[in-house]
Amino acid sequence: MTPEERYHSIRQELAEHAAPGVLAKLDSLIAELMVPARPFSSVGELLDKHEEYMGRRHKTPGSISARRRRVQELIDWSDPKPIVDLRREDIERYLFSGKVGKVRLATKRNYLSQIHSFFEWAVVEKYTRVDPTLGIELDKPHKASIRAISAEDLAKAIQKASPRIRAILLLAYEGLTPGEIALLKGSDVDHAKGQLHVPGRKDRIIPLRESVAQDLPNRQGYLFTLKNGNRPRAHNIAHEGNRYLHGIDIRETLTSIRHRSGFDDHLKRRDLQLTQQRMGHASAASTAAYATADAKKVAGVEAEAS
Repeated sequence: MTPEERYHSIRQELAEHAAPGVLAKLDSLIAELMVPARPFSSVGELLDKHEEYMGRRHKTPGSISARRRRVQELIDWSDPKPIVDLRREDIERYLFSGKVGKVRLATKRNYLSQIHSFFEWAVVEKYTRVDPTLGIELDKPHKASIRAISAEDLAKAIQKASPRIRAILLLAYEGLTPGEIALLKGSDVDHAKGQLHVPGRKDRIIPLRESVAQDLPNRQGYLFTLKNGNRPRAHNIAHEGNRYLHGIDIRETLTSIRHRSGFDDHLKRRDLQLTQQRMGHASAASTAAYATADAKKVAGVEAEAS
C-alpha cells in the first residue's frame, strides 16, 4: 500500500468520528507538507549557498572550511542517496561506522554539531523538511583534563630549538593553539604596549613578554609560512612543533605546552576568570581543569610530607 493509499484509509476511519472542520485542517496540513522542497541544481550549489550564509554571519574562513569538509564527508558517505533525503538512522549509522566511528567522542560530537548546523539552515531555507540530527544523543564527554609538559622538558625544548621552532614553542607557552599561531601576523604584535592580538574564533588581546616578542619573526605578513609561501594551517604548525619535540625524546605536544601555560598562569594569579580570558576558553569548565590539577598536585605534596 502506498503512502497515499494509507492516508486515504486512515482518513476514512477518522471521518466516522471527527468533525468536518477537523478533517479540513488535516487536509490543509497534509497539502502543506506535500509541497515540494526548494530545488537546487547540485550539491555543490547547496554547499556554496551555505558558505554564503556563514559568511554573512561573519564566521571565520577556518570555521567555514571545517563545516564544508564535514558536510562533504557525509555526502560522500551517503552517495548515491541525496543528503537532503537522509534520516535519523542514516546519521546514526554514519557516526558509528567507518572512519568516523573510530574518532574520539569529543570529535564525534563536533561532527554532529557541524552536520546539525547545516541541516538547521537547510530546513529554514526549505531545501528539506527534516533535520535528521534531532534526537541523536551522544554520551557526555569526560571532564576536561590537562597534561602539562614538565618545566624541565619545556626548558630543554626551548634551549635546543631553531629560531622558528623556538618562536612556535614560546607562543604555545603564551597560551595560543596551533590554529591561532598559524593566523598570526606581524601587525598582531604590539611592542609598545607589550600586547599580542590573538586572531581566530577566540579573538582576544593578551599580555606579551618582550623577551618573547623579540624571538618572533620580524615581518608584516603572516609570521609563519610554508615553503611555498602560503599560510600554514593548524595541523601544519602542530605537526612541525610535535615532530621537533618527539625528535628530542620529549613525548609531549604543543598542546601540553599550552596546558603548562594555563597551569602556571592559574598558580600565579589564582583567578580562573583571568586564566579563562588569557587562554580563550569558551567555557569556564575547561579552565576549571587547571584548578583541579593544582589541587591534585597539592594533595600529592601533602601525602609525601606525611
